[in-house]
Amino acid sequence: MANICLNRIEFFGDSKAIAKIKNDMTSQSFGDGEDFYSLNYVSSSDDELTLDAESKWSPPKLWVDQLSRDYGVLVECEYEEIGSDIWGKFAYKKGEPLFEIELPYYEGKYASMEWNEFVECEVMTLLDDPDPFDEFMERFSFVSDEHRIELEELFFEQS
Repeated sequence: MANICLNRIEFFGDSKAIAKIKNDMTSQSFGDGEDFYSLNYVSSSDDELTLDAESKWSPPKLWVDQLSRDYGVLVECEYEEIGSDIWGKFAYKKGEPLFEIELPYYEGKYASMEWNEFVECEVMTLLDDPDPFDEFMERFSFVSDEHRIELEELFFEQS
């Protein structure tokens, strides 16, 4: 089975463009040509639409680029390939690349989440069956000194 890449895809544009994307999503051809396991609507407003997609192997960069061109909108994609230890985010506006960043999984999640959310979603699950202290802390070599102290305290509270 192919590696799964989890993607959060957000469209930003005028209300007409977003309405057209929503309408086209009901078409069976929306997402054709991409190797998706799933493509699901999450939320929307007049000028924004969010989808979750599970793609094979990697994020759907060419598809996101094409959608930004076709609809004349800004499209951002945040993705994670947990099995490959990768987190990333990129964006296109009207087919022009705006930025691209790729980091190791925990470092990317740390950069993209509030600290309390990061601890609750990422750190606490590791404490259920902790590695030795040195290995645990090695996973978080990128955190601030303040957060490093909190991680040490959490580790010893749980053990």
